[in-house]
Amino acid sequence: MIDIIYVQYNTTHENNFVYYEDDQTRDWWLLLMAHTPAFFIIEDKKYIMPPKSAILYPPYVPLHYGGHESYFKNDWVRFYTDEKFICDGKVPTCIPFEIKEFSFIHHLFKQLASENFYKNKYKTKTILTLFELMFSKLEESLSFRSENTQIKNLLSLRLNIKNDLSIAAYFSISTTIFLHLLFLGRKAIFHSDTLSVSLPGLHKHILKKYLPC
Repeated sequence: MIDIIYVQYNTTHENNFVYYEDDQTRDWWLLLMAHTPAFFIIEDKKYIMPPKSAILYPPYVPLHYGGHESYFKNDWVRFYTDEKFICDGKVPTCIPFEIKEFSFIHHLFKQLASENFYKNKYKTKTILTLFELMFSKLEESLSFRSENTQIKNLLSLRLNIKNDLSIAAYFSISTTIFLHLLFLGRKAIFHSDTLSVSLPGLHKHILKKYLPC
């Protein structure tokens, strides 16, 4: 069973938007997908998320989120459910994560809003099917999160190295070759007269120094 209380898409809020609710009697679920940079505070820990991220809130937990350094735009749905693929599924609760197929999931929010508005003959079945598809896509995004984090780490590393290229001297190679080597790929290997080093080994040596915590 899925009973939608309210669903909206493309909702836009002004800069510095913050939503906070700590109603211990709140018995509905909230699925929220942010289009813009956002923050989420879970158990006093603040998570800063890039555009195209989502979070699933179960009943009875505080809701605290908002825009991060910009206006806030999102899709969201409040609902009641006892469906196992939500209540005991693989999509985590109270943990924000990045979205793999944002446009597709955004379209599903639109379809939910439309189906919830009209009194179609198979409304209940259609809404359940849309939720099942949406949660399948959200589950696929969980693996995308770790892959994308690696990419972001490499980009961050590259920016930091631009400001400090002394690490290249450690390997007795030019900064140009060093930068090229760093982004050849996981299987790339550099050979010189004095050094043979695999890219993963190179990463291991420098990530701690150059990547932000």
